Formats: sequence, structure tokens, C-alpha cells
Amino acid sequence: MTGNICFFVSVEKRTLDSFMDMEKIIYAIVFNQEKKLNAEGEALIKVEAIRDNEKRYLSTKVLINPNQWDTLKREVIN
Repeated sequence: MTGNICFFVSVEKRTLDSFMDMEKIIYAIVFNQEKKLNAEGEALIKVEAIRDNEKRYLSTKVLINPNQWDTLKREVIN
């Protein structure tokens, strides 16, 4: 039983150490990252997450027309 407790403590310590070493994650909203529209003329809005100079794109599954997107403000136009 002590083996299980030691294992749990070491996993917990690694988790806390990696949490302290984490760099800030920078988020940005991106429209039409693939530069192509679907059959209805719409494109995806994605979230771009950057950490340690590594980019990941997360889909919001929201499709809009290009005329509904403000490129300068990076937001949807009403």
C-alpha cells in the first residue's frame, strides 16, 4: 500500500512543478484560417492559442460570411 501512496505523491509533485513552469498562453480569434469558403460562402471562426512559440487552432464550429467579419477589430459585425 505504501507503493501506491508514493506513486500518487510523485505524480502530484510533477503536476505542481510543471504548473509553476508554464508560460503564458496567448489567445487570438482567427477568421478563415484555411483561406477557403464552404458551398454556402461561409468560413470558420477559430481560436488561435500560442504557448512556447507553438500554435494550436481550436474550432468554435461557428460559420459566418466574410462580410460579417471586421478584420481590423477581429470581431463579428452585427
